[in-house]
Amino acid sequence: MVEKSIIPAVSTTPIPTSKKYTYLLVKILTCTLSLISALTVYGNDESVVWRDFPELYSQEVIDIAKDTSGCLWLGTANGLGRYDGYSLELFKTGRDCRVLSLDIDSDQNIWFGTMQGAYVLKPDSNKSVPVDSSRIHWKQVPNIHATPDGNIWIVQRGYLRRYDKNGNWKRDYAITDRSGNPTTLSGFCYSREKEIFITTFSPIVYKYNPEKDSFFPIANLGIDTALGKIIEDFREKYFWIADHTGNIYRFNPDAGQGTQFITSKVVSPDEPGRTISVHDMAQDITNGNIWVAGRTCLVLFTKDSEGHLVPAYHKMNPALKGTLVESIKASDEGIWMSTFGYKTMLLPYKHNTVNHTLFGFDENQTREPLITSIQEDSTPGYYWVVQNRHGLILYNSKTGAVQNHTLLTNESLRLHVASEVIPSQKHNGIWVLLERSMNAHRLENDNGQIRFCQTINPGAQVPSEATATTAFEDNTGNLWIGSTDGAYRYNPTNGNMNAAAAPGCYITDIVQGNDNDIWLSTRSRGLIQITPEGKTISHTKMTHGIIALAAAPNGWLWYASDNGKVIGFNHLTGEIEDLSESLPLNGAEISDIAADQFGHIWIKTPRTLTEYNPRNQEYRTHDVSHIKTPVEVFLSKFTHGENGTLVIGGIGGAEVFHPSNSLDRQNSRIQVSLTDITSAGKELLPGSRTVKSSDNEIQLQASLRNINISFSTLNYKHVSKVRYAYRMYPYEQQWNYTREGENKAFYNQIPHGKYQFQIRATDENGVMSDSCSTFLFNFKPAFYQTWWAYLIYA
Repeated sequence: MVEKSIIPAVSTTPIPTSKKYTYLLVKILTCTLSLISALTVYGNDESVVWRDFPELYSQEVIDIAKDTSGCLWLGTANGLGRYDGYSLELFKTGRDCRVLSLDIDSDQNIWFGTMQGAYVLKPDSNKSVPVDSSRIHWKQVPNIHATPDGNIWIVQRGYLRRYDKNGNWKRDYAITDRSGNPTTLSGFCYSREKEIFITTFSPIVYKYNPEKDSFFPIANLGIDTALGKIIEDFREKYFWIADHTGNIYRFNPDAGQGTQFITSKVVSPDEPGRTISVHDMAQDITNGNIWVAGRTCLVLFTKDSEGHLVPAYHKMNPALKGTLVESIKASDEGIWMSTFGYKTMLLPYKHNTVNHTLFGFDENQTREPLITSIQEDSTPGYYWVVQNRHGLILYNSKTGAVQNHTLLTNESLRLHVASEVIPSQKHNGIWVLLERSMNAHRLENDNGQIRFCQTINPGAQVPSEATATTAFEDNTGNLWIGSTDGAYRYNPTNGNMNAAAAPGCYITDIVQGNDNDIWLSTRSRGLIQITPEGKTISHTKMTHGIIALAAAPNGWLWYASDNGKVIGFNHLTGEIEDLSESLPLNGAEISDIAADQFGHIWIKTPRTLTEYNPRNQEYRTHDVSHIKTPVEVFLSKFTHGENGTLVIGGIGGAEVFHPSNSLDRQNSRIQVSLTDITSAGKELLPGSRTVKSSDNEIQLQASLRNINISFSTLNYKHVSKVRYAYRMYPYEQQWNYTREGENKAFYNQIPHGKYQFQIRATDENGVMSDSCSTFLFNFKPAFYQTWWAYLIYA
């Protein structure tokens, strides 16, 4: 059993320093050899954040609460656990480890009920102690509530028991159902007005009178039903109460008799007309939506203008439909749900409803696309797609309609061997390159139909063995074709094809700078600058080959080399910037590079995508692993869409990224907490929680070896994307940087003395904080290193 503590920083000190993004996943599935049957649009910020806990024998999480430090406490089938976003630590919970309920009082004591009594875990202890062994020990405690007035309310069959924060018994209150038989409490709510409302398995709502220290009935539904959970509306002065027959009641205790309850039915989304027994519910504190856990499904309700509940099945993420939820809790970052025997999930606020559109999907289709080139059409919603072995198609993502190249009457176009699509800036439509050819076709989208416009056939002007490698249309409408034997310029106005530059060179990429000059990258001859008319201006030789090139809005050129480097080049000043050491590429092969409208550089490897801001050296890695069917391998080049989007395809579909200026935003102040300190596997922090004293010094022996320090921002939505910078100052002058998802610092041994352990972290946009959290460490000397030991030696 491992126990940890969380220590707040002594201070958050500003220091000088030198993602938010949204992207859409476009999944294109083929239903025949050449047709696409579906395109699914996902939003990253709208996705469900799933959490599993390998520390648990069972993934069953029964209850959830959060302490003031930001740590989540979980009542699980395997005991009480604390989660910091990276790992779950379990605490001993007596003879029966199944935690049924938990709550946290104002002193941060953790109160929890089990199958065999109630326990409390204090901040300065790693072990829980039983509560009131004479009355409730060995008895089931299904609910426990800590209220701000200092009372602890413990529920057992037939009784609601009140204790103070020291665990001293105060009073018992009898609980009976609608037949007068002893039962358990079904609902408990402490309101904003500091009033307590309870429900039992009866149609009556009770209110606590502190002066008389008793509960009195204040409303009777008037029908034979069993009221369940009660929650207060996050804004309005009324409550929501569920019963066990498929109803939710809006309850206004101040309304007149007969008007206190307004009923809404909880109906199955799959079987209209069948009501669902409500197991649990919680409210989104940003928009008032009500999440209801039924016995067989999860249901979402919105509120109309009059405050009535309206089913909103269409707004639910399909991944949630049919989910069996055990408990739902509202927190400051979103709705936490624990599912039966599966995973715990977070639905972040403002993005907890997702509208997925899926057209023409064939459930029997098993073949996934292999997209080698994709380009957004000038008509919104249309994409030109090249699939390996299947050729070119035009796809309407709004309707699912597909226009295939085989439907064209001109079979000589050979569009089944299309290799790349290039947008036409001055002409409608696209240019299409063909495999093992110098020919190119211009096509247009004619109301969803592919229309042939013209063919470029260089003829004798190009060596017979040359084949096209890339192409680019400049801002005057000229088409530049790079080949295995130099670059060529085609003028669509007069039909002339001229050799432009670099004869005998393999052209890997073509871009146009902000001064209108054309830049060519080559495998062996470096960079070549030419005028729009085709006159060579400069030739910058390189010691390595260039595989991809991008022109940034500020005039810089960025290229990926064949030896795995990313280089920035200012041709006006000769300045060069090498990003290879500062980016987490891990030796992966770089296959393409692009610049967006904000000047950010996008670097593509087969499985990752990194966005870099040259102005502040911030970066983030775009991860699609959380999406149900991500693009497994990126194959196509970057292409630019109409609104600045970046489109990229691969095995399994294509992705459309919407760049933003989030990496340019001002660095934020981010608090980091220490969550663990170990030496050779031994825990070194006392207690189970945050040490509250802001001037507390962490004292350790300098003789300790293999010291691991763990930390966390407790940002549960973005924890896998957070990077940290840390140092033990003044032992270390330079910062150490972690990779995304890593939260540990390691030291073999620290000399005796006093230090400041400083930590910085990135926010959800990947921007490093402009402040550091500081922790005071005192590594105490061994006996033989003390001053009085030196006196003895003398």
